[in-house]
Amino acid sequence: MSDVFGLILLKQKFNFKELQKKQAESIIKLLVNLGIKKESIFPKYCGGGKVEKLTHGKYKFDFQIPEDKFTLNALLDLGIPKENIRKDYTRDTLLALNLASGNIAWGYRTEIEIKTDKHYIRQ
Repeated sequence: MSDVFGLILLKQKFNFKELQKKQAESIIKLLVNLGIKKESIFPKYCGGGKVEKLTHGKYKFDFQIPEDKFTLNALLDLGIPKENIRKDYTRDTLLALNLASGNIAWGYRTEIEIKTDKHYIRQ
């Protein structure tokens, strides 16, 4: 596991899939508890693609990022309507940091928009 400051050593290995699932459950539960209907939740997830294209040319190496099917399935399991879940092909859904110490902390991320009567609110 790492953070923006470097590596964190852990006594035991986490089950990251279970952790991600719990995080997704927590954010959807929070939104529902705030009175937001699941039909008004519009998440975006990484649809995959070449790094250079996903980062709009910021990183120019040839690597194919796979689609984030884990997030897609977690959102569906949590009752988010399939038609609300959108594939995204930008850095909105791909965390790609370049700090002074080098490229670190690459991975998927999810953007959630909430539809109100008049507009979308970005998380």
